[in-house]
Amino acid sequence: MMQLPRALRPWAQELSLFPEDVALSLGGLVHKLSLLFGRLDSMVLQGLAEPDGYSGLQSKPVYERLLLSEWLLAEELPEEFDRRAVMGEHLFLKRHTKHSDESRFSVILLDCGPLFVGAPRLLQLALIIFLQRRALQKKVGFRWGVLQQPGILHEEVSQKTLSLFIKSRSSLCVSPESSQQWCDTLNSHSTIREFWLVAAQVIQCDDLQVNHINIEDELIPGERRLSLTLQYGNHVRNSTIELPDDAMCARIIRDPFYSTQNYRQQAAFQLSGSIIFCGTGRKIAVSALNVGAAVYPVPNSASAKTGIARVFAAPPQHEIVAVQTQKRRIFVISESHGQFYCHNFPGANQQCMIRTHGETNMYVDVRRSGYRPLFVFSLPGYSHCAFFLDDALQLFKINFGEEEVKAIPVDDSVSAVMVSALGLSYVKVESQDELLLVKRANSYRPEKETIGLEETTSGQVFLGCDHHQKDNVILAVENGEKSHWHTVGGSREQRIEVSPNVRVVGVVRLPPEHWSKGGLSGSGQVVLVAFDAIDGRVFLLDQRGENDLIREEGIAEILFDPVYVYIAYTLVSGEVKVFSLLRNEVVLIINSDQTND
Repeated sequence: MMQLPRALRPWAQELSLFPEDVALSLGGLVHKLSLLFGRLDSMVLQGLAEPDGYSGLQSKPVYERLLLSEWLLAEELPEEFDRRAVMGEHLFLKRHTKHSDESRFSVILLDCGPLFVGAPRLLQLALIIFLQRRALQKKVGFRWGVLQQPGILHEEVSQKTLSLFIKSRSSLCVSPESSQQWCDTLNSHSTIREFWLVAAQVIQCDDLQVNHINIEDELIPGERRLSLTLQYGNHVRNSTIELPDDAMCARIIRDPFYSTQNYRQQAAFQLSGSIIFCGTGRKIAVSALNVGAAVYPVPNSASAKTGIARVFAAPPQHEIVAVQTQKRRIFVISESHGQFYCHNFPGANQQCMIRTHGETNMYVDVRRSGYRPLFVFSLPGYSHCAFFLDDALQLFKINFGEEEVKAIPVDDSVSAVMVSALGLSYVKVESQDELLLVKRANSYRPEKETIGLEETTSGQVFLGCDHHQKDNVILAVENGEKSHWHTVGGSREQRIEVSPNVRVVGVVRLPPEHWSKGGLSGSGQVVLVAFDAIDGRVFLLDQRGENDLIREEGIAEILFDPVYVYIAYTLVSGEVKVFSLLRNEVVLIINSDQTND
């Protein structure tokens, strides 16, 4: 149960639709509106009332309803009757009136066009909540609509209808035709007795008195407030309302129902060293011991400002297995007591159990440190789907439906998976001297290509992008001899000898910035991205030579993104760095004691 301050409790039912932190910020705006409008019980709506007997006694003098005992007193003791009349001690019957939603009706119409972009929409949302509760207090009906959508009146305030309001922003101003259609609609309802209009200009309706509200962003540097003008009958009130912080305002405008498990981290957290690229390489997820998974945007250069981390906090007794992002949403697969769950996927609940379709079961070694890759797509016929490679080298497609989430086996013995401009590509070992490359695996017609090898393979394969030919995929295959690798793609195939203490972490077509550096063979050639743990060295390697990229002691873990050619690595000190191969510089540094303001 959400615990709200005393001042916000009158709107507890409406604010319970939102996460607690959003409810507190939005409730603050609603409370400020209530102070501007006056107390809820002091606002009287004019409507039709039907008598329905008597409900008690009152001292207000209405002599047509004077008690019979008082009339008896007038006959027997007229002096006492006169005294009670002078002193106001007579008692009268209190008439009971019945009010129906049909006879008492309140409507608010809101302009969601370009004149109300940004912060004014926060106050529009707060007005819907405030006037909804105000109408209920007076036992009247409440309807709200958008001026750009003539004739559509919403009868309830719920997550579904408020989501429609969030998405109703329009690039169109209110046209005269829309205004006339609304006037015709409202005039056809003879039971409407109060009409609120939130717009820059007043719409005149012949049979209705318009209560006008105008909201303007003051646009003063360093100040965050809105100017509000309220015209109610013959009264005009002006006020300014302070806004919440930037992050909260953006969250309310974009998705106020976003789970509280996902928020922008404002405090320091301790990194545990596990890293994974997500968002097709534009973001990096770092495991944080005291919160869960912290996702940072990767800047374009070292001079760009470091973005603020968004955090997913795992539920109790849940181990995060895989992480992915799409726009501002963090998708997660977790494991708890042998069962897998998905979190924050569109079309599914915030936490939903994954059911395996068929006899094949997903397998994840939870003792293994680090997150697994998860690839999310929007597909025709599905709300969303994701592809996940488990520790048994089984590739699953996870379909998110309204009622359940299914994990459907796609293929097994999959050695590498990558998402590029072609969509999802993966490679599997058919035999010791033959590979199967599948492109566009997320489409209805995957492209399959068999690749023959001159030597047997141990099974370790890396996929890479050919940035010069968007429809091409490059590979690096480890041969049966641990010290040799075979590359496929580029200007020629080659056999590269690798020292036993060197670990290959990826494959890339040589960027132009490195064509003339080191002993590499030049343009069009595929090279390996390698790591020497003894020397703390990350370098590019091909058949003719090598070129150093990074030299730093204490590298504990290293990861390569083939799409945006980023190299991420963690140090034993807990520091995380991201190196851009294209810019040849470190573009992001994350510290364990870093506080994100």
